[in-house]
Formats: sequence, C-alpha cells, structure tokens
Amino acid sequence: ALAPKHAPQQRPLTGASRLGLLREVLPAWMKAPFHVDPDMSLLVSDMGLHPVLAANLRDSGCTSLFPVQAAVIPHLLRNRLGNVSWVCPRDVCVSSPTGSGKTLAYAIPLVQTLIKRIIRRLRAVIIVPTRDLALQVGLVLSALCKGTDLRVGVAGGQLTYTDEKAMLYCPT
Repeated sequence: ALAPKHAPQQRPLTGASRLGLLREVLPAWMKAPFHVDPDMSLLVSDMGLHPVLAANLRDSGCTSLFPVQAAVIPHLLRNRLGNVSWVCPRDVCVSSPTGSGKTLAYAIPLVQTLIKRIIRRLRAVIIVPTRDLALQVGLVLSALCKGTDLRVGVAGGQLTYTDEKAMLYCPT
C-alpha cells in the first residue's frame, strides 16, 4: 500500500504577517481610512442642491447634516452639483453607528444625480440586509423624491416576482 503524501509543514501566520498579507490585497481606501471629525457639520442650504431636493430635506426637518453626511455627501457629489454627470460614482464604505445618518449620506447624492434625468428607467439598486431596512430606505428615498419625476420601488419578497418586476420597471 502507498502511504499518503503529506504537504510540507507551514508555519502559522502571526498577527504581523497576517496584517502584511491584508495590506497587500486591500485597496488604498481601506488601508488608510478617513476618520470623520464628530464635530463636523454642514448646512443643507450651503450645498447647492436641486431646489426640490433642498425643499424636501427642509420639509422633513433636515437643515444641517450629521458628521458622516457632511463628510460623505460632498465627496460623492464632487463635480456633480448643478449639472448632470456621466462619471461613475465613487466607492464609499461607511462604518458608523445606527442613527448616524448613513442612509441620507448615499440617498441625497443619488437623488441629486438622478433628479434631472429625462428618460425613465431603473437607474439605481440599493441592497440592504433586511426587509425592514429596505422599507425604511424606501420611505426615506420617497420623501426625498417628492415633487420630482423619480419613482422609488422596494422589492423585498412581499409581492410576486411579476408584481415586483412591474413595480421596478416602468417604461412610461
């Protein structure tokens, strides 16, 4: 009988060598994250947002941004305020406590970018981990889109596939 061949023994990775391997594969923004100043703030009126979007924010009681929003929104809107941009959005990874404003941090730039679009079609998909969060994000986006030609749909498995598809795809 043949004895099984054994792979040569490898030394276990230490914390330092694991960190070195991670740094080789991580993108630059993960290697050197940007930390938000907790005192950072920005007035909605100073952002140059579309008038309907700014009014919707005001109507919902939002006049100034939380620190995470004040850091993320200008980054996402750079070179986009006031005109339509065909530039692909920048990637952003935000880690922040519940209630710190992450939803508006991506919803405001999304609505600002899409608000002047003429052709109606599916333009954005937001994936969240739970049905409840999907409904919450849908409500926030609906409030931001009030008075615009933008439509918000939430697909969360509550309707049939055909109904959800019809809700998300509207050619007219």
